[in-house]
Amino acid sequence: MPPSKEQQLFQKEYLQNITGQALKQALENKDALLFDPQGRVLIDVSTELSVNLFKQGFGDARTPSPITTVSLDLSHHPELKKEYLKQYGLNENQFQQLSDIRDSIIPLQQEIHFHLALAARLLTKSDPGRFPAEQMNQAHLKAMQQVHSLIQNEFKQSLKKATAKERTINDVILIHELDKARKKISLEAHQILAIETAKQTGHKLTRKEFKQFNIKHKAEETTATPNDLIHTNQSLKQMVWISGSEQTAHKRGVNIIAERQIVTVGLLGVQDPPPRLQMRTSSLDVKDNDIDGRKLSKQEKIADVKNKLGSLATKYSIHGVVTKNALDNKAFTYNLHTAINDTIGDLGGNKQSEGARIILSGAHLYNKSQLTSPENAVFCFVQNISVNGFGDTLGYEGNDLKTEATLMAEMAMLHNLGSKNDIDNNQNIQKIFGHYKTFLQRADGSPKKDLFFSKSREGQQAIQSIQNIKATWRVQDIDVSAVDPVEKAKAALKRMMANDLHHQHEYSKLIQSLSLFVEEASISGCKSGNERAQAINGRVAIFDSESTKPDSAIFQTLVKLAKARCFTNVINEAANLKRQLDVTYDKHLQAGVSLISDVDQGASTKINAKVPWYKSILAQFNRNYAEESSLRHLSQEKAGNMQAHKGLTENMAEAWEPKGFREFLGNGAKSIAKFVGLTVLSAGIWALKTGVEYAVYRFSSKSREKVEAALQDYQKDHQSKPRAVEKKHDGIDMPEQHESSFELKRSDSNSAQRREPKPAPIPEIYNTASSNKTQQYRGSMSAGRMKQQDGLTPNGYVPK
Repeated sequence: MPPSKEQQLFQKEYLQNITGQALKQALENKDALLFDPQGRVLIDVSTELSVNLFKQGFGDARTPSPITTVSLDLSHHPELKKEYLKQYGLNENQFQQLSDIRDSIIPLQQEIHFHLALAARLLTKSDPGRFPAEQMNQAHLKAMQQVHSLIQNEFKQSLKKATAKERTINDVILIHELDKARKKISLEAHQILAIETAKQTGHKLTRKEFKQFNIKHKAEETTATPNDLIHTNQSLKQMVWISGSEQTAHKRGVNIIAERQIVTVGLLGVQDPPPRLQMRTSSLDVKDNDIDGRKLSKQEKIADVKNKLGSLATKYSIHGVVTKNALDNKAFTYNLHTAINDTIGDLGGNKQSEGARIILSGAHLYNKSQLTSPENAVFCFVQNISVNGFGDTLGYEGNDLKTEATLMAEMAMLHNLGSKNDIDNNQNIQKIFGHYKTFLQRADGSPKKDLFFSKSREGQQAIQSIQNIKATWRVQDIDVSAVDPVEKAKAALKRMMANDLHHQHEYSKLIQSLSLFVEEASISGCKSGNERAQAINGRVAIFDSESTKPDSAIFQTLVKLAKARCFTNVINEAANLKRQLDVTYDKHLQAGVSLISDVDQGASTKINAKVPWYKSILAQFNRNYAEESSLRHLSQEKAGNMQAHKGLTENMAEAWEPKGFREFLGNGAKSIAKFVGLTVLSAGIWALKTGVEYAVYRFSSKSREKVEAALQDYQKDHQSKPRAVEKKHDGIDMPEQHESSFELKRSDSNSAQRREPKPAPIPEIYNTASSNKTQQYRGSMSAGRMKQQDGLTPNGYVPK
């Protein structure tokens, strides 16, 4: 069975314990809190005394991170709310105006905190000798203290622009202005961090080093923090726990799974939503296409998916988590959100169709392995429905991938929606799964090409049987008398499936989020596990919140939808449910699960709402315009450039050293092409114009001078101590140790005569093999203006 009510109570007690400690720290240091525009603060809490309680609630799949970072909502705390209002220049009337959409206000302090935390970790990971974790934590702390003032000022300016003469606030304008502020603040924040890093370490970085350290690649596979996260939310009345990880969703290698478990419970005194085992992951197909220089075969990629599913099933003891359904089967669902047969997306490098083929085949191979031990078998059914509105919809007309995705999605839904009371159809459903097991028995155990159920004789029989079952469900009265919100949701989902609404892009987000809500155990995600996964998990959080309300309008509509039999009524109620869900989600866009993107890629998601073609032709081809057009409070235009695999590392480099002329021009080939096409006269004008622009850029960029000034400050502070003198080694500034534990190895002809270097010690934050947990990353800003004292981390009080 899914996590029991008893387990859920222990989960809730654990979360209350940790958040209670966080609140205690906040109250003890209320004058030093760095509030976020949402009215929340980030606080680090030791979990050392709560490990046993954690085990009772979460089982043996993992242990809690030694430090948990809590995003604590203090907007309703009488004493601390005053400080929040003071920091952002808000009065009570303005606070009330924003209260309804507060969860959609861009949490700039929180975002920049993790953005710079990733930057700091990258320096330590690249050169732990020069940029040790302890000093980088201090640099991060001091940088965030200064950045906080920038955020306050930008919020106040944005609020002023969004406030009409009659003193009402246009919250859409406010959020749009805060999105624009992202770019300005992030650039300044990197400059501040570079200066503080130089002050703390006495070292600097050059652009050449950034390239040689391959920092952009490191950024894609480094999380902003390995800590577990807890997000409290007064608006939704819930706490969300997100497991920590050293693996990012962009690191999709062989046997590498970047899953994060998500647990949601109610606040103290609030009813808990239905328990489930919910995991977010990136696509399980391998992104890295080679091992040791050898390209992986399709056979190896399919086997890798099989192995990953087996690892997840074992790690989380899924066989013991899920119950047998009405047909005596145990299974979990892989809710895959990627597009299928999306030509533009696939040509653009997404390769989602190729990935879907490998994942569907790998799931079959995993299910085949379950036949060897029927008493312990737990199957995995892939429900691949595109949620971005691009590519093919589901349906049995089209190519083999579309047909296979449709069949397996409907197999997943049959498993999850089957009812013991549906006597008329249970025998036919049982036959479908019998056909599937026959297919698995005959299937190649080491396939070199697509392994598709739909291509088999048994698969064709299953398709016809499913069509017949849906036909009976369309006219069948569906029981909605159960009080259990999951049963109500299942009834509505059953009605939508019977009428093939899961075959329409229009309802894809509704179908996938409602499916996750009812599934006992699931893994879900898109290609990266961040962008579209947040859109679905965010909506699941809405269902969780609404399920605890006896008078929920959303659940009333679910019941109406389940009762509808006429197709027109089904469409009307489904459209109404979708509208209600989207309107509610629009008020909570930056709630709990948004933290995943912040820590996984150092920035918020870059997904924006779709726009009409007459407003932007290009947006119709941009796969990041994937959200519903009704989401008025979604403004993410400037978020993308902050992400680890986008502009984060360039902004880091810019903070240390300005661009050279060639880098300033951008892509060299494009620049030359432009130049060749110019006349002599216009070429001269272009050269003059570009030269002036570059001169202005270099004059305005004081990054190098600021870093040098910071290094001088370091030297003044450490005059009485021997300081590492920088020497040039192969064009890289590296320290020469006065009390040397190692010497740098030259790459010249004399290198063999020099001593081999002792490797610099790797901080525990990166040494995953170490059992010493005392060095776990502490990077949150519970008390940003606090001095270091006994019992204090760089970020606040941690109980001894």
